[in-house]
Amino acid sequence: MKKLETPRVIPDSPLYWSIEVPGKTTLGFRTPFPIHAARILQALTDKGLLTFKEGMTLDTGKFDDAVDLWMLCGAAIGISLHDTTYELESVRKAFPGLEEYGEAVLEEMHEDGWVMADFRVLFPKVIQRMMTSILTKQEVTERADFFDQTQGDSN
Repeated sequence: MKKLETPRVIPDSPLYWSIEVPGKTTLGFRTPFPIHAARILQALTDKGLLTFKEGMTLDTGKFDDAVDLWMLCGAAIGISLHDTTYELESVRKAFPGLEEYGEAVLEEMHEDGWVMADFRVLFPKVIQRMMTSILTKQEVTERADFFDQTQGDSN
């Protein structure tokens, strides 16, 4: 991670939020465009690391043995990180896939002193923000059924 020479100005918008990592710092994030979030969430779901049974739940019990979980959560951090002071040197476009990008993000943060306990704080919170940025199938159905359809001539 590199320190910005000039601090970034963060707009006062619900798209921007922060996570406090005890003993470390508070990092700023931006909710990514939904297609980017959807790609990560779909990959987590395909690998059985995220379920939609009762809401969306990240299987945090797999933190210690799911390399794919780590790499995809690293990608989520990388895509969302938008801090006033720090910026990642890993650029998404330089990597062929999400897993490779996520691994590079985690390696970069590791080199900067981030440890397992820090990632255990970041991962669930970043993924939760991504999940809430995308409508669930039930929410789409509820919104679509909001207006009763009427029969007859249309204008």
